[in-house]
Amino acid sequence: MFKGWGDTERAIALSMVAYAAFSVSDALRKLTSIDYPVPAILFWQAVFGLMLLMAAMPFLGGSKALLTTKNLKWHVFRGGLLAVNTSMSLYALSMVPIMDAYTIFFLTPFITTLLSMAIYKEKVGRYRMGAIVSGFLGGIIAFRPGFETLHLAHGLALACCFTFGLSNLVARKIGGTGNALRFAFWPFVMVLIAMTFWMGGQIPFFDARFMGLCLVIGFCYGLAVICVAYSYTLAPVSAIAPYQYVQMLFGLMLGYALFGNLPDGFKIAGGVIIAGSGIFLFWRERMSKGK
Repeated sequence: MFKGWGDTERAIALSMVAYAAFSVSDALRKLTSIDYPVPAILFWQAVFGLMLLMAAMPFLGGSKALLTTKNLKWHVFRGGLLAVNTSMSLYALSMVPIMDAYTIFFLTPFITTLLSMAIYKEKVGRYRMGAIVSGFLGGIIAFRPGFETLHLAHGLALACCFTFGLSNLVARKIGGTGNALRFAFWPFVMVLIAMTFWMGGQIPFFDARFMGLCLVIGFCYGLAVICVAYSYTLAPVSAIAPYQYVQMLFGLMLGYALFGNLPDGFKIAGGVIIAGSGIFLFWRERMSKGK
């Protein structure tokens, strides 16, 4: 599939798969939180995610790739960041409209790029920065968030931008070779440990609908964690960051399918800007490769 593609192009493709999977996970977690407690959702998301990850382990390097102690402290640190991130994001999504939360979440590419400039001294050209700014402006046009009354969830959503951005920078420090399995493993483990303590060691059992939803959530989140982490090891953060905005397009579709939210003219216009900025940047990467 990726034959003839450069590292940056492969990273972009993987990041788009990741953000699509994150969108499905977010929508289903919000839907599930209407009838079930958040800690229980997070617990079973981690359980099913780990089960599916173990099933895929032979294709991701096997037990040797998981048990190696190389960069262990960084994997644990990154797992902790993502555990905090997924917990805060679910609480935010459960308390405010998904459009408000997503508008804040989409500050992440901008914050991630700024962090990469500060930590890794990456140089960000005018085209990449323009794509990031254009994508964010497209999000503002699409969602036009109404923050007349600030909510705790808005602060949680903003904190998610920093935890997710830092986790991607840690993934870049670790590197991609042989690490895809551990990239997904440690976030699930950290969530499972945290929620077990949070619920006093009790295992929350609910009906088949709840278990089925959590199974899909766990699979989507695991796929997303692997793809996005690996993509950030293949290319500079600033080249990939704009593609988080594809979540808006998936968010609009899932919002209609699950919650009956129809996109208006502003949402369509914003989506066109978002998609356009991503396509333009991808074209620029192809042109740069050809020179």
